[in-house]
Amino acid sequence: NSKDYDSYYVYFYETGNEKCKDTNEVVKSYVRGKSSIYVFNMEEANDIKTGKDFDYKNVTDYKGITVKQVPMLIHVENKKIDHVYYKASDIKKALD
Repeated sequence: NSKDYDSYYVYFYETGNEKCKDTNEVVKSYVRGKSSIYVFNMEEANDIKTGKDFDYKNVTDYKGITVKQVPMLIHVENKKIDHVYYKASDIKKALD
């Protein structure tokens, strides 16, 4: 939950991941104009779970999120996860 925004994005990536390279550039462009996005480098985020099992409906804290893959973008609306984007093309469309 963000204290500052009712609607925001959370982006998960890895620096050495080929699939993340193009998406990282789109996120960097998005960040320049807005601050309603939180970015996590999975190589540095030791307290975030990874795996295939996840239930986003009941998550209220980033520690409750299980990252299925990178890149991954989550949209939060009114303190609930509204949408999860996995494909780079979908992430780009969401941030355009």
